[in-house]
Amino acid sequence: MTAVAWAISPMFMASVGRRIGSQPTNLLRAVLATAALVVVVLPLYVLVVWLVYGKVGIAVPRFNQCAWLMISGTVGMVIGDAVLLRSARTAGPRRAVKVNTLAPVVGLLAGGGDRAKAEQRRDVGGGAGHRRGHVRDVRQHRRG
Repeated sequence: MTAVAWAISPMFMASVGRRIGSQPTNLLRAVLATAALVVVVLPLYVLVVWLVYGKVGIAVPRFNQCAWLMISGTVGMVIGDAVLLRSARTAGPRRAVKVNTLAPVVGLLAGGGDRAKAEQRRDVGGGAGHRRGHVRDVRQHRRG
């Protein structure tokens, strides 16, 4: 089921992006994600907390945690998704998803990959090599 969702999602978003544009598509995704969070995730969270701890409550983040969440949301949902949807619309969903596989490597490096332990560096190197192959595939597809 998850593989089907991952396969269909880029094509669906590219199609919607072509019809109504990248920004309205991004806004629609944000609204649907918020609705899913409120309707599905929040009640499940409250249920699990009630079953495990025997009390009903919601964890409320402190101010500095909220600030990091706002920064992360702005970079990820506003800037990152807008660029991803635009690339899906212009370059096609297949190429956009291929290039998007670099996201974990870039995130690790931006998050302090230079301070990673030796075994984590090996993992990053292997992942980067794997993703380099994806980039090569995209370039060859573009030429051919």
